[in-house]
This record gives sequence, C-alpha cells and structure tokens, in this order.
Amino acid sequence: LKTRLDGRLSFDQIKQFYSTSHPYFNFNISDVVSYDRDDGVWVNMKIYYGEKPKDIGDASRRFTFDSDGSLVVHHEHFTLDRGYQKSGLGSEMAEHVEEEYQKAGIKRIYLTANDDVGGYAWAKMGFDFANHNIAARFKRDLIHKLDSQFVNYGISPRDISDYEDQLSSFNHSWEFANWNPNNAPPGDHIGKKLMLGTDWSARKELDPEDLGYKIGQA
Repeated sequence: LKTRLDGRLSFDQIKQFYSTSHPYFNFNISDVVSYDRDDGVWVNMKIYYGEKPKDIGDASRRFTFDSDGSLVVHHEHFTLDRGYQKSGLGSEMAEHVEEEYQKAGIKRIYLTANDDVGGYAWAKMGFDFANHNIAARFKRDLIHKLDSQFVNYGISPRDISDYEDQLSSFNHSWEFANWNPNNAPPGDHIGKKLMLGTDWSARKELDPEDLGYKIGQA
C-alpha cells in the first residue's frame, strides 16, 4: 500500500477515514486491494446500522493520484437498503469521511451522481461537474428535458424561451439544483424536479475556499 501511493497514505489512515463515533452507523472494511496496474488502492466495506448492528449496505472507494499529482479518492460504489434511503444517513456518512480525507491531505472526491435523488442531492452537497464537457452535455440535456416537458412544470409555451435562456446561463451543478424561477415552496421547485433522476460525473474540491465546498457546508 505504501509503495502504491508513495508512502502518502497508510492502511491506518484508511481505517481512520471510516472509523466513526456515530451512535448508529459504522463501516467495516472487508477488503483493501492494491492492483499491479496503475489503478490505485481499492477499499471495499460493509455498512452497519443500529444498536444491534444490521448490515444495511456496502461501498467501494479507490484512492489514487490525479493528473496534477494530488491524492484523490473515487467513490466507485455506494448502496443502502431501500428502507434507509432518503433518510439523510448517506449525507451524514459523507460529511464524516470528508473531514477525515482533509486531515490526510486528500484534495478531491470523484463520484457518479445518479439514482432517484442522487443527481440533485450531490449538487446540493457541493459536488460540481467533473469537467467542462460534462457540464455542457448536462446543460444541453436539461434544456431538452425542459423543452419536451414544460407543461409538466407549469410553464406556458410563450415563456419557455426565457426559461431556457436562464438554464443556458448556468455553469455549476448547484445553480441548476437551486433554480426556482416561480418561487415555489422549497423542495417543489423546478430545479429539483429537473435534476431528479439525472446521471453525471461529479467532483468536489476539499478546499474550504472552494465555492463548491462552501455550498456543501451551507
């Protein structure tokens, strides 16, 4: 492990990322693998919850170096049993590991924002599009979605062009997620409805001065 990551990350540090004093959930690392190919270090875990720990999910993480030499982590897989989804538990876990990542000098997190609410939820947590091409494709797809379903969002044909112009001006995931041109009640706004069910590659800078990081802390 030390050889694969140039001594910048130890097994004890990896265990610390997923050690928690939370009264109801904990991670149990089942496997740490360093492959011969330049693929970093993979960590596979089970997730337990409750006073009498119950297996409620699993996760896989990959630690590697980015093109700029930064130590980064890819959240490759995360699953919670359906009964624990939309409970806020995933957000609590994410907040815990982000703090530990920062202590170890990890610069950013990559993941795929998807599932029913993932495309919206990760944007609210400060994850942005992984690169400009993904941002451009996401914007194009969302404008197409609005154009083909505007009636479902209470938009009249004469106003659709103005709404699309607003979407065209956005560059960050949270701008889409927070978009509320009709001043709808929180949680019932167009931005959330459009982003539910979306699928996009995301990244988050673990830098307190980064705008996405600040969004996630808000």
